[in-house]
Amino acid sequence: KKNKNSMESLGETDILSLLNNQPITRIHIRLYSDYISLFLASPEKEVTIDYEKHPDGSAITVFQGKEKHSEVVNNSYFAHVACQHIQTKSEELLDMEEIVKTMQYEKAKELAILGFAIEPMVESLVGFRTVQVAVKSISFEWFMELKKSLGESSNFEFIQLRFLEADIDQLIEALYGFPSGETDQLGHKRRQWFLKTSDPKKVDSIIIFLDNVLYSRMESNRVPDDAQIIYCPCGPSPPRCSVSFPEHSFRQLHPFSPE
Repeated sequence: KKNKNSMESLGETDILSLLNNQPITRIHIRLYSDYISLFLASPEKEVTIDYEKHPDGSAITVFQGKEKHSEVVNNSYFAHVACQHIQTKSEELLDMEEIVKTMQYEKAKELAILGFAIEPMVESLVGFRTVQVAVKSISFEWFMELKKSLGESSNFEFIQLRFLEADIDQLIEALYGFPSGETDQLGHKRRQWFLKTSDPKKVDSIIIFLDNVLYSRMESNRVPDDAQIIYCPCGPSPPRCSVSFPEHSFRQLHPFSPE
């Protein structure tokens, strides 16, 4: 069964040959109206492959089956990797145990998992240039450990985390002080901290908005004139405050620019 936009002049052997020579650029796991897509292929199974080439030529998308797969063949190279699952709720955990072992995952520069939540494992989120994921909960200690690991990566640009519950809001404010920020027309506050780095031309930015936290690295000359750049006095395990926090409900993820 062919996708309407598939390159019908190419057979399955040709498309797999093309895929095997594609550079790894992105792993993209996304929720659609009735399924979540993880694009993969396995020579160990008889499968029907639908495929299409993206208009800009940046990637080839491969469709296989309508069930959740955690197995990816290590010698296959895809620009996009995802898994299909019918009627999956956004709160459902995606089992990343096998996916993180694949060569595709190790080689990818971008990671986007939209529609699933994943277990908050620092090691599975480090090494990418950009990351967009949802986790069920974020602790202050976990976020600071992630921040430290990402900050040591030379190619890191930004990570966006969507959470069901977290205890980082007031603890970050207690650590870094009163944030910069603005309030939108609905009264939602966007809080932002700018942190010094070892490179005087770069700063780290932490943004908390609704149930999203965005940590990014940016040029220091883009910091607003009225914002304070904070020296981070803490190590990987800063002291924890004793405060209580409200629970948050999932909302639709609206990616926002680290700029």
